[in-house]
Amino acid sequence: MVLGHQDDIEVVAEAGTGVEAIEAARTHRPDVILMDIRMPEMDGLEATSRIVEEADWPVRILILTTFDPDEYVYQALRAGASGFVLKDIPPEELVAAVHTVADGGALLAPSITKRLIGQFAEHLAVDTALSGRLELLTDQEREVLATGGVNIAGDVFDREIIRYRLLDHFGRGTRLGERGLPFPVHLTEALAHWQEIPTLSTPRTLRLLDEAQRTGNHPSRVRALESLVVNNFGFAMFDAVEQAKQELSDAYSTVLRLWAKDIDLWQLLTRAQFESVIAQHRRAIAARVQDTMERSGLGPDEIDAVVRTGGSSQIPCFISLLAEHFGAEKLRLENTFSGVTAGLAIRAWELDNAQSKRT
Repeated sequence: MVLGHQDDIEVVAEAGTGVEAIEAARTHRPDVILMDIRMPEMDGLEATSRIVEEADWPVRILILTTFDPDEYVYQALRAGASGFVLKDIPPEELVAAVHTVADGGALLAPSITKRLIGQFAEHLAVDTALSGRLELLTDQEREVLATGGVNIAGDVFDREIIRYRLLDHFGRGTRLGERGLPFPVHLTEALAHWQEIPTLSTPRTLRLLDEAQRTGNHPSRVRALESLVVNNFGFAMFDAVEQAKQELSDAYSTVLRLWAKDIDLWQLLTRAQFESVIAQHRRAIAARVQDTMERSGLGPDEIDAVVRTGGSSQIPCFISLLAEHFGAEKLRLENTFSGVTAGLAIRAWELDNAQSKRT
């Protein structure tokens, strides 16, 4: 099994039935359980529910199955599963999925996520409470005076942190050979894009990294880069960055930590440093807010409420930006991590409802 060949994953037990899975969980108290749905004696959904209910330790369960009907997904999530992936998942993605749920994250296969969003939109159409509230809105309340946006999301801020604080840990600044040639920039720059990290695992690149360890002045840093690439630690690095970014919403400093094979990363990150590296994005957002307000024909004093939603709305410098422009008393926090999806679903419901009326 692919997990058994990972240096940082220990397979402590296997089970052929749901009952055996429960007994193995009680005996070994694993951090992560990989659970199939269709098993004899007791299916994986029931076993998941019982393990989560009985466990007195922080166990995470990842459903791995050939089948993904919606009802299975809903039952698994209700039972307490942390993720749901299909058996055709590539081995490296399975390893990353185990790390994700082990670190406290949640994970769904892309095809499942797409369907769930669609189902969410459909459910809104039969949500009588929501439908009633929408029907109470006047035409004026439904009117959109202006829209504006900046193509910036949380992953952009993650990349800035990696470029600013982490690349030196993975070889940036290394000099090679007697002539002191610079370390190839593209090798470290790729780390700022998680989807590009696996592309570095080629024979040519690995030979280059081996040579850099023999001839460079920072062999341990290059060795850390090699480990990051070969052992698929890129996802763990991005998880650590995301965690540090979240901690800075409440704290003035945090430590970004990644410990793995040949990697011992400890990096202090202060809120001031973070806000400095994303300053250009803050300016772009401030300019777009100003532009949108001008096109709406309204002044800040005519705005009743400013709704903050999405993970980036928790970043203090963006909160202060909105407070300075509209007043802190007008800011409203709404469904931080689901508000955007809910808004898209509501809009889908409105469009679908309008189409039904026309036909």
